[in-house]
Amino acid sequence: MQNIMFKLAPLFSLLTMLCISDLAGVEMLLKTTTLPNLAKANREQDAVGIQQIDQILTDHHVGSIKPVFDMPKLTDELSRWVICEFKDEKDLQQAQNSLTLLKSVLYAQPNRIFRLDFIPNDSLYEQQYALAKINAPNAWELERGNSEVLIAVIDTGIDYDHPDLANLWMNAGEDVNGNGRVDDLDFNHVDDDGNGFIDDLRGWDFTDAPNYPDQGDYLERDNNPMDEHGHGTGVAGIIAAEADNVVGIAGLAHDCRILNLRAFNSSGYGEEDDVASALLYAVSL
Repeated sequence: MQNIMFKLAPLFSLLTMLCISDLAGVEMLLKTTTLPNLAKANREQDAVGIQQIDQILTDHHVGSIKPVFDMPKLTDELSRWVICEFKDEKDLQQAQNSLTLLKSVLYAQPNRIFRLDFIPNDSLYEQQYALAKINAPNAWELERGNSEVLIAVIDTGIDYDHPDLANLWMNAGEDVNGNGRVDDLDFNHVDDDGNGFIDDLRGWDFTDAPNYPDQGDYLERDNNPMDEHGHGTGVAGIIAAEADNVVGIAGLAHDCRILNLRAFNSSGYGEEDDVASALLYAVSL
């Protein structure tokens, strides 16, 4: 039993290395050098009965404090583990920073949630054989993209109303009412962000290909990069379709954002100058 006891703390760290983990948000695992006294007695709130620790926990709005191992006949080693619940992550992190400086604290770390494999619940995921071939589930244990990463898709445009493409870039500089959504009030015919493109809330349509006439939007560049072909929407979905939302497919880098730049018409034709202009727009952001 005692051999197991002294290996318990490293086990928590080992789990963090082996599994993808996220902060539980409000819980901390705390191990003290001496036995805590969790009885409330005359105290108004839960405490561990060690003055310096209790002061930090109180300052950071601790809620409940309970033993980690709620079972009889525990050794002193196991009895020194408690779990503390906070109001929010900020309080937890600040308390952790202060507690780790105390000699009376051996460990203070967030209580993490582990999931062995990330398998999205999207309705068409099982048909995405390519993700399995490139071992995407294994990669997702390390990285699923980042909202700060903007991927420009220069193609036939993107269906910006598609339910599985919720992470399309929106130009905050043109969001007149500041509500974080594209709506009619934002289209005020003014270049609000001064970048030379009027009302470019969703990106830009660079297609002006009179030599390749079709039935769609191909003559003039404008602020409506809607996909009239389908290819660009498909590409955007492969890259970053929203994952684990029960709908459609899962994008490979589904936590990244997509910049919608149209340079090909509804027949799939595009001119070199239109593509080059789209590139310049992308790198200017």
